Amino acid sequence: MGRRQYKVNDETAYRWAEKHRRGDSFRKIALDEGVDRRLVARVVRRLDRAKHLNEVAAAFRDVRAGFLRQHLELLEKIAGSLLELTALPSLPSLRGSLCINRLDVDEELLDMVEKQRYVDIAGLLIVPSVSSKEEGPEKMLKLQLAQRRAKREAGVLVEDLKEHLPDLWPIVKEWERVLANCEASWKELARQVEDKGIAQDLFEPGVGAGLNFLSKFKQAENLPRVPQKLESASDVGVWLFRNGSTRDSLGLFQQSLKELEGAYGQLEELLNPLALRKALLARQCKHCPLA
Repeated sequence: MGRRQYKVNDETAYRWAEKHRRGDSFRKIALDEGVDRRLVARVVRRLDRAKHLNEVAAAFRDVRAGFLRQHLELLEKIAGSLLELTALPSLPSLRGSLCINRLDVDEELLDMVEKQRYVDIAGLLIVPSVSSKEEGPEKMLKLQLAQRRAKREAGVLVEDLKEHLPDLWPIVKEWERVLANCEASWKELARQVEDKGIAQDLFEPGVGAGLNFLSKFKQAENLPRVPQKLESASDVGVWLFRNGSTRDSLGLFQQSLKELEGAYGQLEELLNPLALRKALLARQCKHCPLA
């Protein structure tokens, strides 16, 4: 007949392990409990091994959670940079100017993120130091390596954001398309004003006045007559509104501005912190530290 198996429940195993932790030998525990010493040793060691594995697993979970938190915080920061980058062209009231210029979002965003990462990576190295020893070749090397790392990480992080938010970049590209239309309308208005011989400093305020007239009046006869000399922004605005070709260009510019603000609204909806955090957690990128 085989040796009788002695079953040890969890409560007993924990009691033996605690006694061993307090200094009792396996032999003493076995004598106190009336069991074989080898059984006590096997049970206590198995329990210690399981405890160690659980502690290691918990430690890895904590480390991964920390890495993931840092990863998501960086992506959230980049999303904020993207909103900041696209805000000024989209919302003329914020920048106090109607002037529209083309913007390459990919290039500008990478540049912004690279600068942010450089500051984070270089840290105190970029602050002027009191010690002349820190201004030598060693510091320069560290700064160059920080710049190289920042450039590489910028590209990786922007691509990670695209992976987490697959709907984002089509909206960005639509925003760029509308911005290009705005720029084209703006340049056409500038050409028409220049051909008329209007002073350059009256162009932008004149367009602003023309947009106001366009919003308030449906018919040109409701406006005062165009003066012979266009000497004020209001004069230029009236001329832009009452002249057929310039009114068409003004209308196209106004419509493009509305579309641009609408496209920016979509970016705001996707990238506002409450929606963004949920979206970032819904998908993973290849650099998410979850495996």
